[in-house]
Parts: sequence; structure tokens; C-alpha cells
Amino acid sequence: TFADLLTQNGMEDSSLALDYVASLIYAVDDINTLIANNEELTESVLVASGQLANIVTDNVAQYGAEFTRLGRVNRVAEIQAVIDEVNTHVTVLAQIVGYADNNGTTGLSFTDLDKVMGLSGLNANNHIYYQTLIAAEVGSNVDTSTKLQTLIDSANASQFQIDTISQYAANNNADTLTIAMLQGITGLTVDSNNLAHYQAFIVESDAQDVGDIVKLQTLINDADAFVLDPQWTVTGQAVANNISGASVRVFAIEAGTKGTDVTHTVGTTDVNGAFSMAIVPTSLPVMMEITGGSYVDEATGMTLNNSTLTAVLPEIARRDVVTVSPLTDIAAKVAATDLTVAGINAANALIASTFLDSANADDVFAIAPVDMNATGLGLEQHYRSALIGLSVLGGGEALINITQDLATDLADSALDANTAKALYLNTQTWLRRHGMTDLALNVPTFGLDSAAQQAVDTVIANDPTLAYFPEILQTNTGSLDLTTLLSGYVPAGSNVSVSVLEGDSLTALTGSFDTSLYSSGAQVQISIDVDGVSRLETITLQPSATPVSITSTLGDINN
Repeated sequence: TFADLLTQNGMEDSSLALDYVASLIYAVDDINTLIANNEELTESVLVASGQLANIVTDNVAQYGAEFTRLGRVNRVAEIQAVIDEVNTHVTVLAQIVGYADNNGTTGLSFTDLDKVMGLSGLNANNHIYYQTLIAAEVGSNVDTSTKLQTLIDSANASQFQIDTISQYAANNNADTLTIAMLQGITGLTVDSNNLAHYQAFIVESDAQDVGDIVKLQTLINDADAFVLDPQWTVTGQAVANNISGASVRVFAIEAGTKGTDVTHTVGTTDVNGAFSMAIVPTSLPVMMEITGGSYVDEATGMTLNNSTLTAVLPEIARRDVVTVSPLTDIAAKVAATDLTVAGINAANALIASTFLDSANADDVFAIAPVDMNATGLGLEQHYRSALIGLSVLGGGEALINITQDLATDLADSALDANTAKALYLNTQTWLRRHGMTDLALNVPTFGLDSAAQQAVDTVIANDPTLAYFPEILQTNTGSLDLTTLLSGYVPAGSNVSVSVLEGDSLTALTGSFDTSLYSSGAQVQISIDVDGVSRLETITLQPSATPVSITSTLGDINN
């Protein structure tokens, strides 16, 4: 019946006009007739129905080829699908030709590649390899599905070899690696004279470091460069807050002392404290020095100059990533009298345990601290919060003063209890004051046992005041009894002491303080004894002929 005819051709709406229905039926029948007779498709056949969209004249021959491959079409929707698929195929293929001619394929997604008709064996895991090989070609070598298929097959076969090499790295044994194996990897450039170095570099690498063609070629290039000019690339970060504009050098530790400068290319830290440098290979322990530069002190907001920060490592290797910070500097000072591998490991372990709650000595120089936010990981956040604690403790002092004092304190392998409590309390208070209450619940213990931690937590619970003083406090000009003046802002019975920042050092204030000598303001650190724990605040005293005093009463405020 006519209804059956409509249904068979995907046109079930009986309200359609007969001439419209007929045109659709003719489109299907005409294409099937052309297929059966092995005749060439013409654009007029497609246009005649008036219902097919996106017909591209230049693509008609490819529409016909696809219809022939299918053998038959049963519905107009199938015809439209072929038109759309071929159009996309032609567009993507043209893009691939462009990528090849421009030697760059970063814009080629695996999804796009999968839209090239006629390709088989595509593997998303090998996408980087496909991109690399396409970028190395000229457009005329990848302008058809057949040519691309050859490239895909070659990449898939070669990736199997790369996976084998990756396993060598995982097993720390590349003895069975051969030049023939490397030369059989499509797109890889090697020097047949450097096999031993390739083997050594692979053994020193992690499996993921040689897991694709790009990474493997990087390793090969590094090994080739090493043969010509032996050096290792080392990267890292200099951080108190991020230290920018500092120079980075590395020295071998020889016979227990700082020895030969093994710096090949001096590193310079960028605005994020990051650096990249090259060193002459060494099997000895090393000392890394960060000299100069500046950073914004987190506790005070002041821009401070760095003198020298040091890290001591029991060993160093190609492509190591090293953090240099006040924590590594404390460890270096603790190890100063025993710069053996055992002494270095012991010092780093002490600092990792005290400031990071970590049992891994390497964490002191291997962990990069993150910004204080809810997305950071445990150790990385511990590292940053420990640095914040040191910043609050320092109150604007030079880092070298803080790290030396703490290294001296740790001579008996433990922080003084009062110092540890001050760090534990003030790190939490700083974080709370800056809107990071959740993070304040997970700061390092600084070596305190659970009972001492609980005692400090109780102090915080009993007095949750975020700050006793504003960051800038106006005062009269002239001689003032600061201790008496500031005592009026704190709980009754609290002991208050004041230190003034003079240059790079804090000096304890005794007697009166002449604010007229500080027309631009004086930076002071105030220590308030709260139930036996020192609460530290750094503020600016701004002398004024007419200081403003404001009193406000706040109620119904929680937390």
C-alpha cells in the first residue's frame, strides 16, 4: 500500500503532499539506481528533492563514493547523514593538511581526527604520537585517508616499542635496548653512537617520562646534548613567599664542606620563584644556594630582600626538582657541622618532622608549597602554613636571622616548647584572620605532643579574638610608653612586650619610644602572653599630631 511505501522510506507522516513524498522517494530510488548501475552521482540528483541541506559541489564525488561503499540507502535521513559526514571529513582533512604545512598540531583533537572517514585502529592513548607525526609531514603527505592510515598504523606500531622502553625505565634496566629498536620508532631521531647514554638516561627516568614520542625524543635530545657538553638540567622554586630575581648556584659538598661550584648555567628565579639551571654531573652531596632577589612577606605585607637561602641534598640527578626555602635553610644550618650524607639526611628529617609532620626527609626540598586555598594537598599546604608561621614569628626580620635562631634552637633536636607553641598558635590565628578558618584546623604541630597542642587549642577557644590591634595604629608624636599604651587593648593581666624593626632586625623595646624619629611610621612586633602562649602581631605605628580614636561596640557576631 502507499502507507507501506511511506513507512519503508522513513516518511510516516500521511499528511505530506504527494509531490513532496514523491520527490523524496525519487531521491532514494535515484541514488540506489546509480549505485546498482555503478554510475556517477550528480549534484542534480541531490538537489532535486529540495529537502537535502549542506550540499557542497566539490564534495559530490565523495558523497557518491560513500553511497557506493554503503551499497544502498533506505531513507532520506541516511542520505543527509552521508552528506554531513563527508562535509566534516573534508573539513577536518583540510585542517590536517594545514597543520602539517605549518608544523603544528596542537589544535587537532582526537575527536576531530576520528571524524576522518575510512580511518581504523585509532587509539586515543596515541593521540600525541599522531599529532607529532602529522606536524613532521608536509600537507601533501596527509591529504587523504589512505595516507593518514599509513601514518596511524606506523604510530600504533611504534608506540608498542615506546611502551617497551617505558617498561625498561620502570624496571631500572635498559640493557636490552638496541639502536635498531630506537631507529624502528617512526619520527624518532637518534645517534647510533650514543646508545650507552640512552640506556643510562632511561634507567634514571620514571616510566611516564618516556611514555610517548615527545617525551622519548626529549630524553634522546638530552642524552645527545650531554655527550657534547655533560650537564644536568635542574628546576625548582625559591620560596619564602615567592622569591623573584634571585640567582641559583649549586656546589658539591667535598670532605664535609662546601666545595666545587658545579653550576654549569646559573639559574634566575622568575616572579613565581621558579628557576631552571644546568649543573655539571656529580655523585656527591650538594648545596644549592639562592642569593639575592626579593619577596612579599606574608605576615607584614612588606617587600623584603633575600640574602642567601640554602638547601643541602644527599644527592642530585638530572631533571630533579628542588624547593629552596627557609625550611631547607634551617636544615642546612642544622647540618653545618656534619655535611655527610647521613648528617644531611638527619637534618632534613628533623625539619620534615618538626615543620611538616612528615617522616620523609626529602619532603623538605622535594615538596613545593601551594597557595593557601581549599584545593591544595596536605603536605603542600603544611609547607605553606609552616612558612606563614615563620613569617609571623619573624615580624619583618631578615630570613637569615629567623632561620639561624631556629637552627640554634634545634641543636637538641627539638624546638623550645614556647617557640613551638607560638608557631602553632600564631599560624592558626593568621589563617583565621585572613578568612581561612578551615585550613587553620590542619596546621603543622611544630613538634608539639598532643597534650601541648590541646593546651594551645584551648587558649584559642577561650579567646577567639582575631587581632587585638589594627594593622596601622595612629599615635601621638613624641615619647610614649608603648607597653602601657598597648596594654589597654588586650585582656587584663596579659603581659605585653614590644620589639621595633630596625633595618633587618627586631630590637626589644625597653623604656619609652620616641615616635618622632619615625615620621613614615614604625614597624613593631607586639607579643601578648595569653595563658602562657605568645600571641604575635606586627603593626605599623603612625605618629600624628592629631591621632584619630574610634570606639565601636559590636554585638550578635558569631565566629
